[in-house]
Amino acid sequence: MFWTEEDISPVVDIANTVFGTVGNISMEPNTNYNVTIETARFGKVWYGDVEGGVETLIQKKQEFERLIGESAVISNI
Repeated sequence: MFWTEEDISPVVDIANTVFGTVGNISMEPNTNYNVTIETARFGKVWYGDVEGGVETLIQKKQEFERLIGESAVISNI
């Protein structure tokens, strides 16, 4: 199935709220670099650097999943 911008915009907006601006580049020492967030339904919806440790990244992923109502996968951790 092909998605239109109107279909995925709400999920992308939630990802931006939880993870920050898409394409974010961080120079902080405690950062997860080149993270990609994807869902089975919508595919890749966010990418960038996430400041904080792996635990912070997992907490943000869980919050994202709760808000969208489906599972997500983190790449590059």
